[in-house]
Amino acid sequence: MPKIPKGRRIGQAAVNAVRALLEEHDHIVQEISGQNDFGEDLYVSSSRTNT
Repeated sequence: MPKIPKGRRIGQAAVNAVRALLEEHDHIVQEISGQNDFGEDLYVSSSRTNT
């Protein structure tokens, strides 16, 4: 059975945590595929809310 390397699991957990934090503050987050990893994991578009 194939296994996901531990380093990749940790990295994906970090990406998920950052995405959740940013989305909680109404930012738009787009994940970049890890297949061609050049050190960039997310695109983030800042948004402003009128409250």
